Amino acid sequence: MSRTLKIAAGTAGVAAATLALASPASAGPPDRIPIDNHEVLRFDLCGLPNLVDLRETGTLTIAPKGRDGLLHFQLRVSGSVTHTNLDTGRSVYLERELLEKDIKATQGAGDLIFIKGESIIHERDYGADRTLAFRTVGRVAYQLVVDSQGTETPDDDEVVSEEYAPLTGRNDRADVDFCVWYAAETS
Repeated sequence: MSRTLKIAAGTAGVAAATLALASPASAGPPDRIPIDNHEVLRFDLCGLPNLVDLRETGTLTIAPKGRDGLLHFQLRVSGSVTHTNLDTGRSVYLERELLEKDIKATQGAGDLIFIKGESIIHERDYGADRTLAFRTVGRVAYQLVVDSQGTETPDDDEVVSEEYAPLTGRNDRADVDFCVWYAAETS
């Protein structure tokens, strides 16, 4: 699946950071792709039967930049996730705003493209009584190496390597076992 489709699907936590970038493109206006995603999934979470209700809205912008005209991706999305313990009907709720953007893309040898980017995250986690339990606010820098497969479109691009710096900022969940918290909140 192409980077655009994976990002637009909204199912990955840091989608833009794990997907490929296209080969050089001609200059032109940016493509803006609206995102309006709603998914309901059932799966075990932390050993408990779980229902996930995911909602995301936003925009994916794709534009050629720089002298090479390489495509740069920027994703702005806000959304919510509700995790419901199906045994008890009790839920926890997460809200998130995310900005992911490619800052610099450089054509390397052959079909390789080197990408530096960042994700800016603001997330709030609420317990079953809807009180704020955790807040995460910060930045994650990333570097990708992408093989463009010699084509002009991102449809067949492959990520060759990826590196992520630790989150800089506030992360109230850093030392929290999510499964212990989820089980306690939804019992």
